[in-house]
Amino acid sequence: MKYSLFDINQIENLEIRSYFCEVISCYENQNYRAAIQVLYTVVLYDLTYKLEELRDEYEDSNAKQLLEEVRNKMNSSGDKSSWENFLLDKLHEIKDFEIVDDNLWSTIQAVKLKRNLSAHPSFDIEQQIYQPTRELTLGFIKEIYETLLTKSAHFMSRGLERVFESFDEKKSHFSIRNFYENSEDNNYEYNYFYNRFYSRMSMPLKKKFFKNVWALTFEKNNEELENNYLNLFVIIKVLEQDEQLFKDFIEGKLKSDKIKDIIDLDIPINKFILFLNFYPHYYNYLYPDVQERIEKKFKEINHYLYIWYTKENIPEYIEMIMADDIEDLDGISSDQIKLFNFICKEKGIIEVFNKFILKILEKYVPYWSGFDDANIIMNKFIIPYLNDFKEGDYFEYARIRKANNQIYARDRDSEDNRILISKMQEQELDYHEFEELLKFK
Repeated sequence: MKYSLFDINQIENLEIRSYFCEVISCYENQNYRAAIQVLYTVVLYDLTYKLEELRDEYEDSNAKQLLEEVRNKMNSSGDKSSWENFLLDKLHEIKDFEIVDDNLWSTIQAVKLKRNLSAHPSFDIEQQIYQPTRELTLGFIKEIYETLLTKSAHFMSRGLERVFESFDEKKSHFSIRNFYENSEDNNYEYNYFYNRFYSRMSMPLKKKFFKNVWALTFEKNNEELENNYLNLFVIIKVLEQDEQLFKDFIEGKLKSDKIKDIIDLDIPINKFILFLNFYPHYYNYLYPDVQERIEKKFKEINHYLYIWYTKENIPEYIEMIMADDIEDLDGISSDQIKLFNFICKEKGIIEVFNKFILKILEKYVPYWSGFDDANIIMNKFIIPYLNDFKEGDYFEYARIRKANNQIYARDRDSEDNRILISKMQEQELDYHEFEELLKFK
């Protein structure tokens, strides 16, 4: 075996890291009895250090009480080793501690048994000292390394509570306008969550965490949760790494009757509808009546751009909504447009988005009494997204403008023209021909 197979840097406590190196050294020198004896000692020290961390860093009263009881056992006049069993039993039995589950408990008991056979004079019927096998020793080392030594003290007590307490401190940073952005701030917050908490969770704890954050994000309804976009941000990011781990859970939720309650929540922005923007394939797991409910409800409240996944692809969806008559175009919020722009960029079809917003300008500015409509569309749909315009988009705008005096004769036309030309200059495009076209009145 190569020493590098174990990344000792994953063990936080430096003393435990040093002791574990001793275990590895014994193993690599084929001293399997010694490896198991030291490994059992490492288990006891690691559990004790984790309790001390909870007591000292988090003022955990349960950890403090258990450590005091262990010290009393150590100092008692009875069996000096009774504290070992007491510590292990308490960590396994007390519900406040979550690190020694049934699987780890069984492993520790097996290590302890082989440690006793290795450390105490005991002969078999052939008068030979017990000799553990290479495979057994390596199996113990790997199991203890993966399920105990590399796990954080965070999750020994109130583990998930600490995660959500951390969320409470950071949730104000996230909003409908930025929860999905690949920004430096967002990446920092996720990396903090991942390194501090998520990477240290066991697989069962990851599933428990995801179940809780799913319920808080989609199934609960109060004013505080309505304004919390951090939970949705975390779901999206976690699924980028571990979607297969949660796939069965999600599919079960989508097939349950509860999904209808989620769709029907009386809230300003339905976060499940937002979620489908990032994982649209889950829309196909919904029953047809639920799909119909989504399309009907969110069109009625002008959330057109949040439900593009109800068609096979974005161009097909755009064709459909352009064939419809949107009664209240101003009801489509800037937040919707911004997210739709982001989705199109992520899919590499920004040219589709550009054509869409120009079609909005062409279709929804009437040829009479349309000054206000033109101003609204320019302000919400066109001007904020000029950074994505290509040269052809500017000339398409000029064509649309020329065909409708409600666009070129309005009071904001000159200012908008200045912004358009400035943006072309910024993009190092030849703006002179475009500028000449804008002189038409």
